[in-house]
Amino acid sequence: MMIERAVLVSVWAVVGGGVLWLLHYFIWSRLGAALGLNAAWRRRLGIAFWALGGAIVTAGFLARIKLPQPFMDVAYLLSFTAWLWLGFAFLLFASALVLIEIPKQALRVGRSHPKAMLKIDAERRGALFRLLGIAAATSGVATGFYSFFRASRAPVINHLRVWLPRLPGAANGVKIAQISDLHIGRTIGKTEVRQVVSLIQSQRPDLIAITGDLVDGTVEMMVDAVAPLASLEAPLGVFFVTGNHEYYTGEPDHWLDHLRTLGITVLRNERVSVGTGARSFDVAGIDDYSASRFAPHHGPHGDKIAAGRDVNRAMVLLAHQPRQIDMAQQMDADLMLSGHTHGGQLWPFGYLVKLVQPYLSGLHRRGNTQIYVSTGAGYWGPPMRLGAAAEIAVLELKAGSGADSGEPTSSS
Repeated sequence: MMIERAVLVSVWAVVGGGVLWLLHYFIWSRLGAALGLNAAWRRRLGIAFWALGGAIVTAGFLARIKLPQPFMDVAYLLSFTAWLWLGFAFLLFASALVLIEIPKQALRVGRSHPKAMLKIDAERRGALFRLLGIAAATSGVATGFYSFFRASRAPVINHLRVWLPRLPGAANGVKIAQISDLHIGRTIGKTEVRQVVSLIQSQRPDLIAITGDLVDGTVEMMVDAVAPLASLEAPLGVFFVTGNHEYYTGEPDHWLDHLRTLGITVLRNERVSVGTGARSFDVAGIDDYSASRFAPHHGPHGDKIAAGRDVNRAMVLLAHQPRQIDMAQQMDADLMLSGHTHGGQLWPFGYLVKLVQPYLSGLHRRGNTQIYVSTGAGYWGPPMRLGAAAEIAVLELKAGSGADSGEPTSSS
């Protein structure tokens, strides 16, 4: 298993390094040429891009090692700068592709056509592409700052009602606060965790669900940052299921043991009853879809959850990835809570996510099972969000099959 993980990390390092090089080369060559920079300035721009690209690689390495306290602030600053630049680089790439490369190729094809009507001399062509270069650089940078501003704001709180036919009438109005994908690590620390905990507690939920990707680092590295989670309290309990990033840390069992010391109930392919008497219903949690690839004795096993289940009782299933909806259906779950997608986080990545995940965000229904996909309370990689705000979802469960299931009651 350790060998498989090492091979996977090596492959990702090689592929990721190649993609980074191509990304930076494209930006450098297209913007440099379009802006009409001379050789000296293009060389300076190239050196700057190489340095920033190297910072991204270094930040990825530092994210996996424990550093002495005097170096922690330096590592934080480097990581934050590197990941922020990665976001800017992607947006500059998109701007250069749309505003420079596509018009350039279209003009080239048009000029080469025998019946071409459009003839632009070299001087006018140079002026046109200088304007397009300025537009690409400006739009990329401006969009980057806007996306950074969106990610730096506190998560919005989304309220919605979800009707469950098998929910007992006595449990009508139970509130579940869901957070997912907080990604506590080098750039999201104790201050942000304390803020999220405060927002959750301000909603006075009956139950708190944490649907994976809580951490990006080892327990030793993140023990102080996760400490505020001990303040999470709800009458029906605080529950957690693993996401893929808990396995990327290399010590998922250590993390699960530590979360238990913070008063968090870890659900690993198991079902528990919450509430008492006529107000009770089932809550279940399943391991992440990819768990078995990273850790022995881990992996999603819906049969363990379904074994001995009373099908007349409502069941809420916590599962990190939306593509586990098929398992939820097999277990006849009433509602599945998941995350993983970040809602795309940085447009247009959502289109790529939808190639492997059936749902990107919000409430959906498949057969008798409803699924709510959180956009996540944090971010991964670039501290940016474009087209998908960070959120804490507060779902009010209603007994019955009301027509307004999924309609937001408020957002703040």
